[in-house]
Amino acid sequence: MKNPEYWRTDTEHDAVFSLVVASDFLALANKKPHYWRWFVLAVHSAVQGSFALALTNGNVFHVQKPGVSSRMLAALESESYGLNFPNPHMDNFLRLYAKVRQAQYLRSGAIPLPVDERHESALISLDEMRDEFAHFNAKSWSIEIAYMTETAAVACEVIEYVFRSGCILWRSDEAEAEAARALELLKAALSGEG
Repeated sequence: MKNPEYWRTDTEHDAVFSLVVASDFLALANKKPHYWRWFVLAVHSAVQGSFALALTNGNVFHVQKPGVSSRMLAALESESYGLNFPNPHMDNFLRLYAKVRQAQYLRSGAIPLPVDERHESALISLDEMRDEFAHFNAKSWSIEIAYMTETAAVACEVIEYVFRSGCILWRSDEAEAEAARALELLKAALSGEG
């Protein structure tokens, strides 16, 4: 089979695949510890992807950094719309998390993520771990495996809530079912049942 010239993905597929590879990397990490890095990156990506799906709400404005969304709106209102439309730039992880807790950013009738100290603490930790792994510097670092898995388990609770809250308008039943399956597999693996 000839390799295709292009690979296409989107927010929905990326969020689902991030859940799938988080399970894969978790299984690999138990044999080859280097995969803990990729496990954390995949879990972070899965949470961020769920937030992006929840905030899309028919447009991309709520997913963007505040200055970018303002420039997008201004470009839409101008006569030279096509010439001055800014490139999208996703808001940071914790601001996306803050947005999914506010009804004004979600689809009508969707239930915002409730404020929960456990969720907030875990997502702050997940974001910090992701930054440490993604921007690994000249250093040595030891991190408890239980800390990574416990943080990921709470992150799964957040993803599950977002999936069930009515925030996401899935484009296909197949993608929604695959996301649910992937989340259940990751939760089972984290609890030792997988």
